[in-house]
Amino acid sequence: MGDIENAPYVVLLGDVGTGKSTLVEKMTGQTGSSSGSSMSYTRSTEVFWVSDSSLLVADTPGSNALEDKLEQNVWIAGAVSRRPVSKIFIVVKAEARIDSVVSNVRKYADCFVELPMDVVAVIVTHMDAPEVKWAKKDFIPKIDKELGIDTVVFSSLDAASKTLVCNVLKTCEENYDLTVDNENFFKLFKIHNNHRKILKSTSNEVNGFVAKKKAFDNARKAFRGKNRKISYVENTTFFIF
Repeated sequence: MGDIENAPYVVLLGDVGTGKSTLVEKMTGQTGSSSGSSMSYTRSTEVFWVSDSSLLVADTPGSNALEDKLEQNVWIAGAVSRRPVSKIFIVVKAEARIDSVVSNVRKYADCFVELPMDVVAVIVTHMDAPEVKWAKKDFIPKIDKELGIDTVVFSSLDAASKTLVCNVLKTCEENYDLTVDNENFFKLFKIHNNHRKILKSTSNEVNGFVAKKKAFDNARKAFRGKNRKISYVENTTFFIF
């Protein structure tokens, strides 16, 4: 049995259909999680131990799911805040072109630029697909050059469970205390345009107030009288005493 208290904890995220739940089934022996549906089968974050308790794995909802997108991102935020994280694995499906796989990784990697670089890694699934002609050795230097990610685990349908767990554990050299809060949530997760408009409007209001405050302070420094009204600062009225 592994050290449950100090066992590495990894979080899997990625698009619907990339094989996150299949990876969990393979590593933990759990069944019934994966689905061939085009919709996200995983509806909330689920956490599983591997059989020897050497690794804790969080399976999160596909974050491009068509319904309840905000709710699913909240579940993902909860997963990375649950306990110290050894790795956030971006799970992508192998495709015919390496560049397409790199682009799919980039969608998520760009969200985590404020996190420690070493916490983000990649798992490439479906390496046994017939259209995949490139080799593992071709992908690793490319993803490192493009995105600065040098930790990659590869998986296929015939990959042995113990081998997959071992390969994941090899990447877990350090734990990171990550917490998602109301200040950084919208930086880490894509949000609806309406939310962006709200944030932009709020930011504009704050910036406008800062500019008015600065103009007011400058006017006050130049003021030499008493109990006078200054009404020319960007249509805002201030009283100085």
